[in-house]
Amino acid sequence: KIMYSSKAPNKMDLSYILNPINSPIRKKSETFKIYKRKKGDRKNRFPIIIIDKLVTWFDVHKENPYPSKQEKLCLIEETGLSKHQLETWFINRRKRKNLQKKKIENEIIEK
Repeated sequence: KIMYSSKAPNKMDLSYILNPINSPIRKKSETFKIYKRKKGDRKNRFPIIIIDKLVTWFDVHKENPYPSKQEKLCLIEETGLSKHQLETWFINRRKRKNLQKKKIENEIIEK
């Protein structure tokens, strides 16, 4: 199987079509070695501005971090995310916060 590499040619440079030896094609196994991320690496999927808005909302509503339908619609308009993306972001954020709380509690108990 063959996949394209990250070294795709410039859009203006079409010489790879005429000369397949210079083609930016690699074997699948080589491609995955290049793109394999480390276990601890996290890539932000959304721009920082959007994340800041969501984190700000979340921090202001710590007591009840569940946006109402109207709040969801406002956040969707402000951020440009889909409803599914927004809901998933909040689910993951609440889950991470709960894990942090449990971790801190366990550290305090162990001491």
